[in-house]
Amino acid sequence: MNIKQVARLLNDIGVETVATDTSLGPDVDYGVNYYMLKLNNETGKWEFLFMQRERQNSGGKNLIKSFDDEAEAIKYYYLFQLNPYFFNHYIQPFELNNNDINIGETNCKIEDLKAAFKRLKIDNTYYSFGREIKERSISLEQVNKNKSYVIFNGENYKQVFKTPIMDNWLAYYAMYKFVYYLYLLDLHSNRLLNNKEISKIFTDDDYDVVLS
Repeated sequence: MNIKQVARLLNDIGVETVATDTSLGPDVDYGVNYYMLKLNNETGKWEFLFMQRERQNSGGKNLIKSFDDEAEAIKYYYLFQLNPYFFNHYIQPFELNNNDINIGETNCKIEDLKAAFKRLKIDNTYYSFGREIKERSISLEQVNKNKSYVIFNGENYKQVFKTPIMDNWLAYYAMYKFVYYLYLLDLHSNRLLNNKEISKIFTDDDYDVVLS
């Protein structure tokens, strides 16, 4: 992926983005927090920066991650921006428009979680409950009757990340979001492949950027 391509792809989905030869970021005025990608001319590294509103007048910025490879940096920025896009356009609206199944509420039960996936028509290859592990999927592991944690299983069943142990309703909410992110990113990456925007599928690390 190149910098002009990523700007075009993000603008196409309504994520306003401005690209130059040495930077990639949102079209915003000062006074808001935002993330951007910029080439550091002194080090030759691409830097993913958090531009903090309170420090902008003094040139303040927080370095989140740096890259030696330009293409990796640009891809990271693109995937990072997909996270809030998916949440704002799909994940949160479904939650708000389907409050009868209690997603994100303290009274959420595992049956509500299953109902959400059924309503979204998400195939069960994307998730599992208990000891069954599926490749490139999200699994829920119960610690006791009140506590659980969530795992993202990558290619070859490798554990990519595991959440802390949390109350069941929070674990169900985390699983809902992770499964939906995974499903949406699969659909999105397939469109990119079909349109020849990318030449190969995203890696587990790429998925990790969007899910986390």
